[in-house]
Amino acid sequence: MKLYDVFGLEPEVVERTLKRFKVINPPEIEKININTASVEMLTKLIYLQRNVAYNIVSYRDSKGSIDSFAELSKIEDFPAEKIDRIALYLSL
Repeated sequence: MKLYDVFGLEPEVVERTLKRFKVINPPEIEKININTASVEMLTKLIYLQRNVAYNIVSYRDSKGSIDSFAELSKIEDFPAEKIDRIALYLSL
């Protein structure tokens, strides 16, 4: 999670924190395959609400597969402004 996404954390505090600390060993993230995941699996991602997860599965089922993360922006209600963060948890 990016520090800028922490609710209530002022940008000035984020800047000071980033100057003082660094991540030595980033956590390993088990990615969810967007082309095989169920609605339930997708709703485990903090950024995806159930209706968006359902829309992803419906879109995928109608198109056959999702070929790029950019394609997700075509899905109704998908939070495209957060695609860079969501993509960290997904694979194609």
